[in-house]
Amino acid sequence: MMDIIVPVLVVLIIALVLTIIVRWHARTVAYRCPECGHQFKITAWTDFKSPHYPLKKRLRCPACLKKNWCEEIPNEDIHSA
Repeated sequence: MMDIIVPVLVVLIIALVLTIIVRWHARTVAYRCPECGHQFKITAWTDFKSPHYPLKKRLRCPACLKKNWCEEIPNEDIHSA
């Protein structure tokens, strides 16, 4: 019984930590489309599933609908509409 509990707990702890990090990242970072310059936020799920490099993420811009490597910007830099 103990042989299965430890691996399961490790997986659950890793999943919890990963969820916290992804949610934090999605709240604190926004993106700028290189095509049209539109600045936008994304959901935690989109943040988790989208391919990325440091400071760039492959996303579809909600303004021009083109898929590009969007630049990461601080969330505070988004202009209020």
